[in-house]
Amino acid sequence: MQQVQSGRRRTDGQPSGLDRCLDELRGRVVQALASLGYPSLVAVDCEVAADRIVLSGALPSYHLKQMAQVAALRVAGPGKVDNRVVVTSL
Repeated sequence: MQQVQSGRRRTDGQPSGLDRCLDELRGRVVQALASLGYPSLVAVDCEVAADRIVLSGALPSYHLKQMAQVAALRVAGPGKVDNRVVVTSL
């Protein structure tokens, strides 16, 4: 099969191996957040860009922001998480 120049998507519309790997990583982070048992953590957005996980959204406390970061770090490893979650008083 031929690949598009970016090397990420194949011309047949199927995800590449890299895309599947990144999707799996994102799914593991989302599952880790959900497993903590705090409903607000499920609302945290999680994107995988290159070799980094980017967390974004809003949470009601700094404690929950830190919990989200720790959960993502456990999946991705040290230095691989960009925590852009903002703390707001909801």
